[in-house]
Amino acid sequence: MPPLVLCSGTLGPLPLDEKFRAAAAAGFDGVSAYGDEIDAATADGVDCGALARELGLMVAEVDGVVISSRSTEDADHALANARSVGARSITIVEAGEYDPDNEQHVAEAVDAFGEICDRAAVDGILVHIEPFAWSQLGRTTDALEITRRAGRPNGGLLLDYWHHVRGPDQGVLDEAIQLSDILGIQLGDTGPEPWNNVRNECMASRRLPGEGRSDLPTRVAALAAQGPLPPVGVEIFGTPMDRLPADVAAEARTSMVAVLQQAGL
Repeated sequence: MPPLVLCSGTLGPLPLDEKFRAAAAAGFDGVSAYGDEIDAATADGVDCGALARELGLMVAEVDGVVISSRSTEDADHALANARSVGARSITIVEAGEYDPDNEQHVAEAVDAFGEICDRAAVDGILVHIEPFAWSQLGRTTDALEITRRAGRPNGGLLLDYWHHVRGPDQGVLDEAIQLSDILGIQLGDTGPEPWNNVRNECMASRRLPGEGRSDLPTRVAALAAQGPLPPVGVEIFGTPMDRLPADVAAEARTSMVAVLQQAGL
């Protein structure tokens, strides 16, 4: 069984320290955090790294803080946050213009990714690119082109199965992508029919692993056949927070463990 991570979005707008405590109470091994959450908690006097260590949690990633694959603009702040909480990794997402058929765009992304990886390596931090459904860098093979050409040992992919199924991959993982390319995995299930607006669906209708139509056990088993999996997170959005956060976290953990067990882990 790989390390189990509670992704921050699953608990909505709660303060980060409450998310950490809920994750620990539910038996997770780690948590993710957004950069602005770390900033807010620090401003409130919370030492997030110390709290994670006190609770026995790994901070698996600082999520979504570098918003252009072609620039290092946000890297310094992202890495500062990662160092402050002892995070395993940071995630690069592409929210702007990117044309995978434009060699200049690709070359710029390769150079920027390599530079960020080099800065991160000083502190033993991993860097991964997360393709997401409505991004112009939404295909896993396009992200792989960047990570492979950069050739940094601390660089790779974050595979979010919700985006993999609903995005341009359409659930087909190219055979060129190996488990060694994947530094982290996120689980979230899809409903029976895609929405017209994939972003709205992602933010309002991601389902717990095993409660949708993505056949996550089969997909996870195919990767696990290659070797031990990296940390696996559960990420859904729009969770009604009318229950105790620890109960929401426990339900999320139970669902992901069931999927992993069905996958043979």
